[in-house]
Amino acid sequence: MIVTLLSDFGLDSSYVGQMKLALLEGCPGLELVEISHLCPPQDVRAAAFLIYSAIKDLPRRPRLHVCVVDPGVGSPRGVLALKALGQWFLAPDNGLLSYIVQLDPACEGWLLPAAPPGASRTFHGRDHFVPLALHLLAHDSVPTQSRVVQPKPVFSREPERTRAGFRARWLFTDGFGNRISALRREHLEGTDPRSCRFQCGQSSVGWVDVYSQAEPGGLCVLEGSSGHIELAIRDGAAAARVSPDSVLSCELP
Repeated sequence: MIVTLLSDFGLDSSYVGQMKLALLEGCPGLELVEISHLCPPQDVRAAAFLIYSAIKDLPRRPRLHVCVVDPGVGSPRGVLALKALGQWFLAPDNGLLSYIVQLDPACEGWLLPAAPPGASRTFHGRDHFVPLALHLLAHDSVPTQSRVVQPKPVFSREPERTRAGFRARWLFTDGFGNRISALRREHLEGTDPRSCRFQCGQSSVGWVDVYSQAEPGGLCVLEGSSGHIELAIRDGAAAARVSPDSVLSCELP
């Protein structure tokens, strides 16, 4: 089975390697796929977007996704197992799986048992999540001590509807500095996006289909590979010019 890994551990320590070794020790035939280990540290919203964007268009096949962006490690926060889209998801109960719940409102959820005695209080990825993942792989079910819960999203991937159109906050900033908004092409209701009026702060922003259509150094909006509308700067980084607290407004024709 394919097991994916998502974390904020970075690449300059052994944490990722320790988790992978523990998984392979318990299940030598695993196929491990790393979604990212460069999620901004402690940024649960960013992690929510990363796992959502990685799997939302995949066929519904059995997989296990282990997500460890866990600012509350060692605290009483729970660990959530989700059966959604025909796949297992394992993450801290901190909103990381919010967008998965929105993709599959009929998903099933369980709060899992606490970390075992002797587990590190600062590295539940290795000492708690890995044993839980191995249990799911072996049994295709949660441990008997688990408690059924009704999963509810903590964060929303939807824009705010306004009288004229939409206001969308930023869900993620990619490595190129593109700000990815909650607005999706489907929200434009079949209209030509060139006829919509996009604004960020005091700046009106034009629609392009590809980055090269924008003026060098100019702001533009376009549909990114995730299906979400992005704010970009040709040959630059929108994140350097646009505050993460700003919003993208869209006025429909």
